[in-house]
This record gives sequence, structure tokens and C-alpha cells, in this order.
Amino acid sequence: MSINNIEEAFVKEAKAVFFGTPTYAGSYSWQMKKWLDTCKLKLAGKVGCVFAIENYLGGGADNAELALISELLVKGMFVYSVGASEGKPYTHFGAVCIKDGNEDQKKRVEIFAERVAKNVKKLLNE
Repeated sequence: MSINNIEEAFVKEAKAVFFGTPTYAGSYSWQMKKWLDTCKLKLAGKVGCVFAIENYLGGGADNAELALISELLVKGMFVYSVGASEGKPYTHFGAVCIKDGNEDQKKRVEIFAERVAKNVKKLLNE
């Protein structure tokens, strides 16, 4: 989904919001930066998670995720990455995939999302 096609009503109701970005020069995309800088949605108090896509291994995804996490913290979000707490696949700052990733990479992102959902439910006692 494009950052320009966000369903604002969905985000307003969401307990957790995933922010995904391609990497660009070792950081997240200018489109994401612009959206975050101009976003009028109240994100404070929500759980924020990040994932990144890079063109090749070592393409800056960790830096992009850390920069994005900084933005989420400034917005007042609680950031959750799952990290290494539940074993492999590890998602230190968030999920990472290589452009045009294979099925294993796609499965890793699904596992990341499932783990986040499970732990957000625990956090919110649902």
C-alpha cells in the first residue's frame, strides 16, 4: 500500500501500526518522512512497529529502521520489535527483506506480524 493511500479511519482505530519503508541512502524514504512530518493523526499511545526493504544485504535497513523508530518515539508511540525474545527469526529493530525477496523472507515478515499481534494483545489485556 502506498503511503498516499492510508485509510485514516483504520489508523485511528488501530492499536498497533506497522510502518514499512524502502531504504534510501541508508535511511527511510523521503515519502515516509514527508508523511510523518505532515501527519495529523494522533499516533501517541499506539504501538508502532517498523520493517524495511533494502536492495541488497547491507543496504542500510538497520539505519532506516532506527531512524524510523526515532520518529515514532517522538510521536509518542510505544515501539515494539519482538527482537530476539522469541527466537528465530530475529527482528532486532523490525523485519527486513531484500528487494524481490523469496518465500522465506515473506514468511519472516508474517511471523513478525503474528508475534507483534500476540504481544500487543497481552500488553492491552485483550
